[in-house]
Amino acid sequence: MFTSNLTIVRQSGMDLTVQTLETTETNLLIRLRSEARIPARHRAAITLAAAHDRFTLTDGNGMTLMTAHMNSLSDGPFGGILYLAFPSDDQFDLGTPLTLKSENAEVIFQL
Repeated sequence: MFTSNLTIVRQSGMDLTVQTLETTETNLLIRLRSEARIPARHRAAITLAAAHDRFTLTDGNGMTLMTAHMNSLSDGPFGGILYLAFPSDDQFDLGTPLTLKSENAEVIFQL
Protein backbone atom coordinates (compact mmCIF):
# COMPACT_ATOMS: atom_id res chain seq x y z
CA MET A 1 0.00 0.00 0.00
CA PHE A 2 1.16 3.51 -0.78
CA THR A 3 -0.64 6.67 0.31
CA SER A 4 0.05 10.35 0.09
CA ASN A 5 -3.47 11.25 1.22
CA LEU A 6 -2.69 11.75 4.91
CA THR A 7 -4.72 13.86 7.33
CA ILE A 8 -2.74 15.68 10.03
CA VAL A 9 -4.68 15.61 13.31
CA ARG A 10 -2.20 17.49 15.48
CA GLN A 11 1.42 18.62 15.30
CA SER A 12 3.88 20.15 17.75
CA GLY A 13 7.60 20.88 17.99
CA MET A 14 9.87 20.95 14.97
CA ASP A 15 8.13 21.65 11.68
CA LEU A 16 7.72 18.34 9.81
CA THR A 17 5.46 17.41 6.92
CA VAL A 18 4.54 13.73 6.63
CA GLN A 19 4.33 13.27 2.86
CA THR A 20 3.81 9.55 2.30
CA LEU A 21 3.42 6.21 4.03
CA GLU A 22 4.16 2.97 2.21
CA THR A 23 3.93 -0.61 3.44
CA THR A 24 6.07 -3.46 2.21
CA GLU A 25 6.28 -7.05 3.44
CA THR A 26 9.02 -6.09 5.90
CA ASN A 27 8.71 -2.33 6.56
CA LEU A 28 6.50 0.70 7.05
CA LEU A 29 8.18 3.49 5.10
CA ILE A 30 7.54 7.16 5.85
CA ARG A 31 8.76 10.14 3.85
CA LEU A 32 9.02 13.49 5.68
CA ARG A 33 9.99 17.00 4.65
CA SER A 34 11.50 19.56 7.00
CA GLU A 35 13.26 22.85 6.47
CA ALA A 36 14.80 22.88 9.97
CA ARG A 37 18.61 22.82 9.74
CA ILE A 38 21.41 22.70 12.30
CA PRO A 39 25.21 23.03 12.00
CA ALA A 40 26.89 19.79 10.93
CA ARG A 41 29.11 18.16 13.54
CA HIS A 42 32.18 17.49 11.41
CA ARG A 43 32.12 20.16 8.72
CA ALA A 44 31.44 23.84 8.32
CA ALA A 45 28.02 23.09 6.81
CA ILE A 46 24.44 22.62 7.87
CA THR A 47 22.41 19.42 8.01
CA LEU A 48 18.79 18.38 8.36
CA ALA A 49 17.85 18.71 12.05
CA ALA A 50 15.29 15.87 11.99
CA ALA A 51 17.99 13.45 10.78
CA HIS A 52 19.54 13.63 14.27
CA ASP A 53 16.36 12.63 16.10
CA ARG A 54 15.22 9.12 16.99
CA PHE A 55 11.65 8.47 15.85
CA THR A 56 8.94 6.13 17.05
CA LEU A 57 5.63 5.32 15.37
CA THR A 58 2.69 4.43 17.62
CA ASP A 59 -0.76 3.26 16.57
CA GLY A 60 -4.01 4.19 18.30
CA ASN A 61 -3.85 1.01 20.40
CA GLY A 62 -0.49 1.96 21.93
CA MET A 63 1.73 -0.38 19.89
CA THR A 64 5.06 1.37 19.27
CA LEU A 65 7.63 0.68 16.55
CA MET A 66 11.20 1.99 16.68
CA THR A 67 13.03 3.33 13.62
CA ALA A 68 14.99 0.57 11.90
CA HIS A 69 16.61 2.69 9.17
CA MET A 70 16.82 6.38 8.32
CA ASN A 71 18.12 8.25 5.28
CA SER A 72 18.18 12.00 4.69
CA LEU A 73 18.86 14.41 1.86
CA SER A 74 20.10 17.79 3.07
CA ASP A 75 21.05 19.55 -0.15
CA GLY A 76 19.87 20.13 -3.68
CA PRO A 77 16.33 19.97 -5.02
CA PHE A 78 15.52 17.08 -2.69
CA GLY A 79 16.99 18.79 0.38
CA GLY A 80 14.89 18.46 3.49
CA ILE A 81 13.63 14.96 2.71
CA LEU A 82 13.90 12.31 5.44
CA TYR A 83 13.05 8.66 4.89
CA LEU A 84 12.16 6.49 7.91
CA ALA A 85 11.75 2.71 7.90
CA PHE A 86 9.95 0.90 10.71
CA PRO A 87 9.72 -2.91 10.93
CA SER A 88 6.33 -4.24 9.82
CA ASP A 89 4.16 -5.95 12.41
CA ASP A 90 0.79 -7.59 11.69
CA GLN A 91 -0.49 -6.29 15.04
CA PHE A 92 0.17 -2.65 14.09
CA ASP A 93 -3.17 -0.98 13.22
CA LEU A 94 -2.85 1.48 10.33
CA GLY A 95 -6.58 2.22 10.59
CA THR A 96 -6.11 4.18 13.83
CA PRO A 97 -4.51 7.61 14.33
CA LEU A 98 -0.72 7.22 14.09
CA THR A 99 1.75 9.19 16.19
CA LEU A 100 5.20 9.89 14.78
CA LYS A 101 7.33 11.19 17.63
CA SER A 102 10.92 12.23 18.29
CA GLU A 103 12.77 14.26 20.91
CA ASN A 104 11.82 17.48 19.09
CA ALA A 105 8.58 16.80 17.22
CA GLU A 106 5.25 15.01 17.33
CA VAL A 107 2.83 14.52 14.45
CA ILE A 108 -0.47 12.67 14.77
CA PHE A 109 -1.97 11.69 11.42
CA GLN A 110 -4.49 9.34 9.83
CA LEU A 111 -4.53 7.53 6.52
